[in-house]
Amino acid sequence: MFGVFEGFFGIWAIIGIGYWAAKKNIFGPEGRMILNRLTFFIASPALLFTTIAGANPQEALGSQLFIARGFLPA
Repeated sequence: MFGVFEGFFGIWAIIGIGYWAAKKNIFGPEGRMILNRLTFFIASPALLFTTIAGANPQEALGSQLFIARGFLPA
């Protein structure tokens, strides 16, 4: 249960920092576009990479993968 709160806290912290930066107008008039591109092109891929790198391959590529493959068209 603590892991769930830890994950949500990380997301809330990032949202709070972004909100604070926008209120203080740190990035100027184009701040919204800068934060948008930073999130989409840098932060999201980095989060995806660290999540996949820390995952157990057996859990991600288990027997369910082969069952799902049987339902996909060739």
